[in-house]
Amino acid sequence: PAVATTRVRLMSDWHRRGGGQSPTGCACILSIGGVGCALLLGSAHPLVSLAICLAAPASFYIAIRRLRASRTRCPALFAITCATVLLAYICVAVVTAILRVVLLWEHMSLNLLWILTCLSIRRTRTASLPGSIDDSVESGHGDTGGGSEGGGADVCSICERSIQHLDHHCWWLDCCIGRPNRRSYLITLILCIATGCYGILLTTTSICTPAIYMDWFLLPADCRFLYYDGLHSFAVSGCALVLTCAILLLCELIVQLTLITAGATWHELSRSSSSTFDMLLTLMSRLTRRHVGVCATAWLDLCLHWR
Repeated sequence: PAVATTRVRLMSDWHRRGGGQSPTGCACILSIGGVGCALLLGSAHPLVSLAICLAAPASFYIAIRRLRASRTRCPALFAITCATVLLAYICVAVVTAILRVVLLWEHMSLNLLWILTCLSIRRTRTASLPGSIDDSVESGHGDTGGGSEGGGADVCSICERSIQHLDHHCWWLDCCIGRPNRRSYLITLILCIATGCYGILLTTTSICTPAIYMDWFLLPADCRFLYYDGLHSFAVSGCALVLTCAILLLCELIVQLTLITAGATWHELSRSSSSTFDMLLTLMSRLTRRHVGVCATAWLDLCLHWR
């Protein structure tokens, strides 16, 4: 009873501070099963793996557009994120451990990066956020339209909470990204990309014939027998999944770095532009007019004062 009471209090405090909703057990099971089936199908043939890697981002993009239009939260997408992180780790760490061609320090480095990634995701979701709309309006910090430079708070249409320097609602983490957790979000993106690239490097040099460069750096050289058996094909399918996610995260990281340099937020641009293309044009226009000293001040503020 004491443990249950503590858990209820913690969860209530989490939702009161603006944290994301927890996905149900059914959503977690379905997400793991769906991602696992995609990996198994991709291990059947390289063209199937390529088709899945191309179709998955497009289908998720359509789903997110519909969710944004309906303004409803979807904790199931966070369950898919957790399932992808877990199964990608299994594809990389377990497969390389079975093949026994990776050194101990390489395994330890991969496990450390994976743990840091999970902790960074948790930090981004559980960062302290302001209260509800009613609390923010009563305190005079409602939707002031201040954007990134106005110092005000904006109301997220999905979470219905007032977030200082709101940038966007991240569907994959099921939480809002703003001043309280934007730095943690950037660290999460960097760690995910670094972990994915390092895992791909370990896996490909394990299942392919590697070549050594500069007497210490290994790269895959002969990859003609990738689908030699089930283990190798499963590892290739996992690498394709990780590579697809890493490319998408890299694009998001570039957008975030550009927004910070331009002193803007995605939420601010969406209110002044009607389409994504117009938003990008507005962002580039603001970036070209931005003084170097002002850009440095924005980055210094992010590093020193943002969480």
